[in-house]
Amino acid sequence: MKYYLFALSGLLFFGCEQKPDIIIHPVKELFPVEAEIDHKIELEGTDFGVIKSVLNPYETEIYSKIKADSKLSEEYFYFNRPPKKLDVDPDQNIFIIQRHLNRVNVYNKSGIFLYSIGREGRGPGEFLQINTFDFSEDYNKLYVLDALKIEVFIKKDEIFEYLKTIPLRLQGVSDLCILNGKVFVSGSRINNSELEKLAELESQTERMERVSELSLSRPIHRIDSESGDYEFDFGFLYESPGNIGPISALLTETMLTCNKQTNTVIGVLTYYPFIFGYNVAGNRIWTSEITDFKSVETIEEHTPDRGPVLTRFSNNDIFNRYLPLKSTDSKYSILQTVYNYPQGEDNAKSEMPNPRVKTILINSESGELSLKKYHSFIGVQNNGLMITVDIDSVSYIASFSIFEY
Repeated sequence: MKYYLFALSGLLFFGCEQKPDIIIHPVKELFPVEAEIDHKIELEGTDFGVIKSVLNPYETEIYSKIKADSKLSEEYFYFNRPPKKLDVDPDQNIFIIQRHLNRVNVYNKSGIFLYSIGREGRGPGEFLQINTFDFSEDYNKLYVLDALKIEVFIKKDEIFEYLKTIPLRLQGVSDLCILNGKVFVSGSRINNSELEKLAELESQTERMERVSELSLSRPIHRIDSESGDYEFDFGFLYESPGNIGPISALLTETMLTCNKQTNTVIGVLTYYPFIFGYNVAGNRIWTSEITDFKSVETIEEHTPDRGPVLTRFSNNDIFNRYLPLKSTDSKYSILQTVYNYPQGEDNAKSEMPNPRVKTILINSESGELSLKKYHSFIGVQNNGLMITVDIDSVSYIASFSIFEY
């Protein structure tokens, strides 16, 4: 159970009579309207359409099976979750984020360690809270997302070296992808000058009356990859009726991937069943929905003594969680969900579905969704390699299977 209190620029927001005392999210009236939905799918449906050349590793030659006693596998057990980001370059080197050590490790396709990129710290090329990464289209630059900045590395003599830092004036950054020379980052931006003016007001009642006037950005931000200049924001915003910007920002957390085959930016609401396709100009081109997705419940409570509070994972039954979104070297992108028990498994009213992992292929051109009968975590499918990850339920050790296609 998590609680979030919001103190911005020394200003703590407290509840008042105009605001509802308790809001249980999701509020379906805040979702896209039915007329905006282009495609739908059910996780428990039977539409197992076979898309040849995509996600068929058993029809191809397995290159190597990296077992639990290997160096690569030993380093990647972390809270029983697979690595957040894997990718493969044209030389078939494997790049994997090692979050608890704040670095990117590089291996060849046999699982042999080559070198690491970055380290923990506050300096250039260092990370405090590494999130994800993506390559430029020519694979000559690597953009790595940290909590408050993007560290850019350039390839020299077959190794990526530090090039520059792009500072971010965003809160809650969570994902990044590169497309057409632009960096797309998910996070929120609240107008600092408006916050400062609000903090200057002496009356708490007046502050609360004015808090809903704060300008909250859309969740996806486009930044020029060369200059680092902020250009604009876009994307679907889940706006809480409580009118507290930071709460709406948390509830709108968005996963991203850029499909370079179709020039599409795909955004998935982390806690809700909607998938959006955008062009590089930020225009929405399609919307899709997973109709039986079991959303995590979040309680928004406004109290005079604690201010606004979010209690996440308040479910008393099984819910769905997304695994990291990823593109392939085709027009399809991969979205996987896993069923989770709420905190304290005794609270679960339903039996855990089997299999726990469901795989959806997203046609990034149209938004059409296809359910695929594939139940291992897919780390990446790119540049001739597909990597799947299985985690031992007892030891939490990850085994990586590498396939050539």
